[in-house]
Amino acid sequence: MSIKQNLSSLHQICYSESTAESVSRMTSCASILSGAILGFILTITVPAVTMAANECGAEVAGPDTITCAPGVYPTGIAYSNSDGLTLIIDDSTGTVGNPGVQVSSSAVGVGDIAIIGTNIGTTSTTAAVRHALFSNINNTSSTATASVLLSDGAVNTSGFFSLGIYVRNAGLGDALIQIDGGTITTTDDFAYGGLSYIANTNSTATATAALTGGDITTTGGTGVGIFALNWGAW
Repeated sequence: MSIKQNLSSLHQICYSESTAESVSRMTSCASILSGAILGFILTITVPAVTMAANECGAEVAGPDTITCAPGVYPTGIAYSNSDGLTLIIDDSTGTVGNPGVQVSSSAVGVGDIAIIGTNIGTTSTTAAVRHALFSNINNTSSTATASVLLSDGAVNTSGFFSLGIYVRNAGLGDALIQIDGGTITTTDDFAYGGLSYIANTNSTATATAALTGGDITTTGGTGVGIFALNWGAW
């Protein structure tokens, strides 16, 4: 069986029982399911996809800020091996296609990685493990923050484990999702609205997922709206 089939089967076993089942059994089952989901997340932390590169302009040396021009980006927006970038999207009529917006640091980059969706327009992905907005720090020694801030616009995904917003920090800094407006809609299994994730077991930083406005709708199995997961030091 595939990972998707295994997780879906486990989910059915855990949650198909009647309400008469004991609370302790259901709690135990939920714990096992949570562990299985975490194991799955750890195996696919960074999607390997081909995307349009530097679509909003070239980076310069050191941390910098780039604002995307209004328009249509049918093959996504990607910045990889960055040493620090704040990417701003503010276009109510714009569209970003599959596989979404991705900003990732290099293995030695030390600057913050941020996506600011003042108005994200419509950003959509349509395949498995294709996150619509993905902010990612790869440098395990970096103390920088990875973040996504969404104020307006529509974020849509329709694939297995395709998150609306995914913030991942493999370094020693914070991971932050801040949603103040807009909509997020996901339509497949384990397609969370947002996940703020610290992946470094030595980290003492904070993973935050905050929703102050807007709407999140998930319609697949185990479709959590938004949550934070900290795999750092206990």
